[in-house]
Amino acid sequence: MAARKSTRKRKQNTDPIDAIINTLSRPEVIGLILVLIAVLTMLSLLTSSTGAVTGAWLAWLRELFGVAVWGFPVVIGALGLWMVIHAVDKMPDMPWQQPLGLAVLFLAGLVGTTLWTGPGTAGGGLIGNLLAESLRQVVGIGVAWAFVTFLTISSLILLTDRLLIDLVQHLWLSLQEMRYRWEEQYYTPEINPPVPLPSGRLPWYRELLDRWQSRWSTDTAPLPPTLPAAENLVRANP
Repeated sequence: MAARKSTRKRKQNTDPIDAIINTLSRPEVIGLILVLIAVLTMLSLLTSSTGAVTGAWLAWLRELFGVAVWGFPVVIGALGLWMVIHAVDKMPDMPWQQPLGLAVLFLAGLVGTTLWTGPGTAGGGLIGNLLAESLRQVVGIGVAWAFVTFLTISSLILLTDRLLIDLVQHLWLSLQEMRYRWEEQYYTPEINPPVPLPSGRLPWYRELLDRWQSRWSTDTAPLPPTLPAAENLVRANP
């Protein structure tokens, strides 16, 4: 009995700090906090008047991301919404490709803005300058732009969830069908191997052979047979 009472007392005397930490560490709570931060950040960006806290928050975000600060609330809002939907069992799961695609597109915007505006500017902020300069020094400006293009295409594929791939495949098949129809209508396939067109004149050896055969046939042609005399006719005396 004493052991049971001690366990009950331990359960009742749970540390409130641990309870708060356990509550805040739940995925749906983290998602709601991210959505709330995204909404407040977007409202602060849209309004001209900001308070001390929101002003310091926006200044810190602009220093980190530069002009790409507008994409920050979109990314964290999508991530928070995905966490909430994924944590609640009664709601359908949201595909993970959408928030990941937004994050990749945001990263491509940071690097691309810094590469476009040049180093040392506020285009992509501190993070954009760090990533762009690292790519520029390691692989060069051309490969850096190719990497940004790859990130952009990958993000669009993730956001559209194979819709872009299916669209490109449909366009490619349509172009192939149009090319086949055009070839059937306007293009005559070549004969392989090519055969010379008839000129209407026989070769010289055929002409010589035909002449010799015709001459030989006229010289040796048999005489026509003598018709028998009719009974009512008188044979002429020789």
